[in-house]
Amino acid sequence: MTEAKDQALGAHILQCMAHQLSDLGHMEETLELVVLAQYGARWQMTSATVSMLAALESQFQTILRHPAESDTAASRVQDLRTDQCRRSARVHHVL
Repeated sequence: MTEAKDQALGAHILQCMAHQLSDLGHMEETLELVVLAQYGARWQMTSATVSMLAALESQFQTILRHPAESDTAASRVQDLRTDQCRRSARVHHVL
């Protein structure tokens, strides 16, 4: 993805490919693409995108019967949402 110089776009494309693979029943490959998307664009993604990809990871970990990994990914989603709510509250408080 670094060749394209747009890791966020690459992550989006990988996420779309992951959805297609999941529709075809290839759950392990789907999970690999979601993890790759998270890694490849880790410095360029918005917190909403990070949260969405972590939620997808949690979903596919659950499908693959990996409860500990699913819980870890779900915890990342919750942590990101908590951080977003705190930032939003600070912005509203300042206004």
